[in-house]
Amino acid sequence: MTTEALSTSSTGEGNVASRPWDFYVVLACFFLSGLAALLYQTVWMRQFSAVFGTSELAVATVLSAYMAGLAAGSWIAGRYLARQSTGASRWVSGWLKRPILMYGVLEAGIALGALAVPFGMQLIQGLQVLALGGQPTLPDSGGLWQPLFYAASAFVLLLIPTACMGATLPLLSRFVVHHDEQLGRRVGFLYAINTLGAMVGTLIAAFWLMPTIGNLGTTWIGVLVNVAVFGLAVMLDRQGDSQAVAGATAPVERAKSNDGLRTEWVAAIMFVSGGMSFIYEVLWTRLLGQVVGGSVYAFAIMLAAFLAGITLGSAIASPLARSRQAAWWGLMLSQIGAALTSLTIFSLLNDVPGWDLLKSETSLFQSSVLCGCLLLPATLFIGATFPFAVRLVAQSPQDVGASSGAIYASNTLGGVVGSLLAGFHLIPWLGFAGTLKLAVCGNIALGVATLLLRPMDWVKRSAVIAALALLMLFIQPVQPENLLAVSPLLRHSADGKQLALRVGRSSTVRVCDWGGHFLIQNNGLPEALIARKGSPPQGIEVHHWLTGIPLLARPEAESLLVIGFGGGTAVEDIPESVSRIDVVELEPEVIAANRQLSALRDADPLSDPRIRVVTNDARGALALSSARYDIIVSQPSHPWTSGASHLYTQDFLLQAREHLGEDGVFLQWLDTQFLGTEQIQSIGATLLAVFPNVRLYQPSPTSLLFLGSDGEIHPEHEAANPAGLLAKFPRKFERMPVGGVNDLAAALICDTEGLIEFCKSASPNTDSFNQLAFRSSVRSGDSTGASLRTLLEAFDPVLTSNSSLWNDAVIQYRLNPAVLVCRMCAAGHIQRAGRFAEQQAEPGLREFLLALVAYEGGNASTVAR
Repeated sequence: MTTEALSTSSTGEGNVASRPWDFYVVLACFFLSGLAALLYQTVWMRQFSAVFGTSELAVATVLSAYMAGLAAGSWIAGRYLARQSTGASRWVSGWLKRPILMYGVLEAGIALGALAVPFGMQLIQGLQVLALGGQPTLPDSGGLWQPLFYAASAFVLLLIPTACMGATLPLLSRFVVHHDEQLGRRVGFLYAINTLGAMVGTLIAAFWLMPTIGNLGTTWIGVLVNVAVFGLAVMLDRQGDSQAVAGATAPVERAKSNDGLRTEWVAAIMFVSGGMSFIYEVLWTRLLGQVVGGSVYAFAIMLAAFLAGITLGSAIASPLARSRQAAWWGLMLSQIGAALTSLTIFSLLNDVPGWDLLKSETSLFQSSVLCGCLLLPATLFIGATFPFAVRLVAQSPQDVGASSGAIYASNTLGGVVGSLLAGFHLIPWLGFAGTLKLAVCGNIALGVATLLLRPMDWVKRSAVIAALALLMLFIQPVQPENLLAVSPLLRHSADGKQLALRVGRSSTVRVCDWGGHFLIQNNGLPEALIARKGSPPQGIEVHHWLTGIPLLARPEAESLLVIGFGGGTAVEDIPESVSRIDVVELEPEVIAANRQLSALRDADPLSDPRIRVVTNDARGALALSSARYDIIVSQPSHPWTSGASHLYTQDFLLQAREHLGEDGVFLQWLDTQFLGTEQIQSIGATLLAVFPNVRLYQPSPTSLLFLGSDGEIHPEHEAANPAGLLAKFPRKFERMPVGGVNDLAAALICDTEGLIEFCKSASPNTDSFNQLAFRSSVRSGDSTGASLRTLLEAFDPVLTSNSSLWNDAVIQYRLNPAVLVCRMCAAGHIQRAGRFAEQQAEPGLREFLLALVAYEGGNASTVAR
C-alpha cells in the first residue's frame, strides 16, 4: 500500500490528510480489537458451557447471542451515523464528529463489559435455578423454555461488550475514508485486519493463554488490550483535529443511488450470504473434524484457517473495489466463486483419507493446516463479499459509516440464522450432501440476484441467468463416505463393514460390523463395542465394571445415573434392587444406533423399563433438577475433546456430589491412552478435593476407575458376603468377571491414603484451568501399562503389607496369593504380579507364584526351569 493510496484528498479535511501514518495506527488498533474479541469469545464459550452445558443447543445459542450483539451494535452505529445532520441531538452529533475518540470509548466499554461477565454468570446461574431449576427429574434439552432462557440470558449478558464490538467498524470507517476512491478499499482493509486479529486471538487463546493462565487471566489480557487501544485512540484524537471529519455535517441521502440501487437490496443479499457462509463453516467443521478430531486445539486451528481465508479474501478484494461498477461484478463473482469452490472442495473430501500427508504419523497441527488450505479458495471468496458490498451501497465518504454498519449487521445476523439452521435442521435433515447443495445453490442464486440489480441488456441478463439456473440443476454432490469412515485416532478408515451412518446435530454416528462385534463411532472416535448375540465372553468387560463396582460399594442402592450411553453395556443386567436408572446422552443418534442393534445383541438395555434416556448435556441437566441418586457413573469416552473435558473438573464433581444421596458413590472412568501422568494425578487430586474417600481400580491396562464417596468405600466387603449381590445377581458380575474378593483386590491399585500421597503435588482440574482440555492429546500414552504401575508401586495396597487391604478384618483371610496373581496377570498386571510374588517370605510360595506369573505371562521356559 503506497503513501499516495493512504493520503486523503487535498481538501485539508481531517488529520489523516497531513499524517498518512494515522491510518496504520488505526489498522493496528483494529487488529488488537479483533484479537481481544476472540479472546473473549473463546473464554465466554467455555464459561457458558460450564453453566449451560456443551449440548449443540447450548453452544449454538451462546454463539448466536454473541453474533446478535455484534449485529445490533453495528446496526445502531450505522443508524446514528446516518442521522448526524438529520435531527440528532447536539451531544450525539458532537460525539459522532469525533469517531476515533468514540471508538476508544467503545473499546473501554468492551473491557468493562468483559470484566462484568463473570459476575453476570453467577447471576445467570441463580436465575437459571430460580426459573427452570428444581425439576424432579432430569430435563431433556428438546423443550422450548430451556433454549429460550439460554438465548435470552446470554444475549442480555453479552449485549454491552458485543454491541460495542459491532459498533467499532462503522465508526472507524467514517474516520479513515475521505474520498470516493477509498470507499471500498479502506473499509475492506479494516475488515481484513480485524479478522486477522481475530485469527491470531483464536490461536493464542487456545495454545497459550488459556492453558497457562486460565479463563480469568485470558480475560484480563483482553482487557489490557482494549485499554491499550483506548489509549491509542485518545492519542489520535488529541494530536489531530479529528472533529474535522470530511463532510461531518453534510446531509446524507443513503436510500438509493443514481442507478436506483437500494441499500436494503444489497443488505438482503449480504444477509443470505452470511447465512450461506456459516452453513459452510458448520459443514466443514463437522466433516473435517473426522480428520483432526474434536479437541480445543483442532477447533482453534480450523477456525483460524477459516478466518485466514476471509482475511486474505477481503484484503485482495479491497483494492479491486474502486468503483461501483467493479464492486457489482466483484460481488456477483464472489458469490458464484464461493459456490463453485465449495462444490469442488466437497468432491475432493472423499479422497482425503488416502492423502499421504494425513497418515497416522502426521501431527494435529499439520493435518489441521492442510485442511485449512483445502478450504482456502472458498473462504477467499467469502471474505471478498464485504468490501464489494460496502462499495456498492456507500454513496460518499459521509455515508460510509452508515453503509458499512448496515452491511456488517445484515451479514452477521445472517450468520446467526445460518449457523442455527445448519446445526439444528439442515445437516440432520438433508445430510452433508443435501446441505452443501442447498448452500451452493443459495450462493448461485445470490449471484443471480446481484446481476438482476444491475442495469443490463435483457438478452445478456437472460443468458447469464439461464446458464446459472442450468448449473444449479446439474449440481448433485455425493456423500463423502470414505471421509466419514475415518478415525481421528488412526487417520484412516476403521475396519469393518458399515451398517449405518447417522448424521445428528452434534456428531456423525457410524455403526459397523467389526470382528464379530458391533463398533459404534462418534465423529470417527470409537464410542462403544457391543458383543454380537451368542458371542463367547471376551475376558474383562470394563463397561460392566463401571456399574458393578459402585453396586458392590453400595449394595442397597436403588437409583443410578449414568452419564454417556455409549453402547449401553454399563446398564445391562443391573440388579432388580435398583428401581430407577437414568442415562444422559448428548447425541440422540447414539441412542438410535443402539436401537438398530437391539435384536442383534444378547441384552437390549433400552428394553429395560427402568431406564430413562435424557437427551442433554449432563451439567445442563443436573443444574435444572433436584433429583438425587445413590450412584452416579461418568463415562465420557474421550477426555481431550472439547465436549467431554468439562466433565472432569472439580466444578462438575461438586455439582454431581450435590445430586448424590447420603453416602452415595461417584465413579469416574478414564482411558489412559489419552492422558499423561500429570493429568491422572490432577484427576486424582480433583476427586480428593471433593470426596474424602477415593479408591483407584485398574481392571485393564488402559482403564482407570476412580471411586469416590463421603462415606467409607469397601466393595470387597460385599464381594466377601456369601449371600450378597454376587450370589443374587451372578450374571452381572460374571460378565466383569468378578467372582470374589481376590478379583477386586487385584484391580485395586490405590486406596485413599496411597492416592493422597501419589497426587499431593498435583492441583485439581477446574473449569478455569482444564488440564484435560489443553494438555491431554489423542495419543499420550506415557501412563499406560507398566509406567503407571511403576509410579504407583510405593502406594499399591496389594504390595504394601500394612495397607488397609491386608489389615481389613473382613477380607484378609479370603485373600489368596495364587488367585491374586492369576487375576493380576489376567488384568495385564504381569510386572505387578511378579513384584508381589517376589515379596513373599516363604520360599516355596515365592517360587510357586513366580512360576505362575511366568506361565500366565507366556514365558514357558521360565516355568520349565
